[in-house]
Amino acid sequence: MEMEDGGTFNWHILLRHEVHPTRIAILEAILCVGRELSSRELSELFSSPKMNLSHVSYHVRALFKKGVIVNTDERPVRGTTERFYYLADIAPTNTRDS
Repeated sequence: MEMEDGGTFNWHILLRHEVHPTRIAILEAILCVGRELSSRELSELFSSPKMNLSHVSYHVRALFKKGVIVNTDERPVRGTTERFYYLADIAPTNTRDS
């Protein structure tokens, strides 16, 4: 898949991991929006009641643990930390994993 900036995302990395429809939706959402997104922002993009914050967060954590997405930023929000993620192969150079 070609990106707006001319780069490409390597979908082959997913072949080594369990592919779940929610995980594909998360990756496609990040690609379509074209910037880092938090689990909260992702859950707000989806219209399905099944795609609530808890469900999306679970799959975001799984994608992060498998190295498909990376943590690019974080900020404190109401007593917790909101983390932002982008695709590992094309993340901005200032990313930091946490």
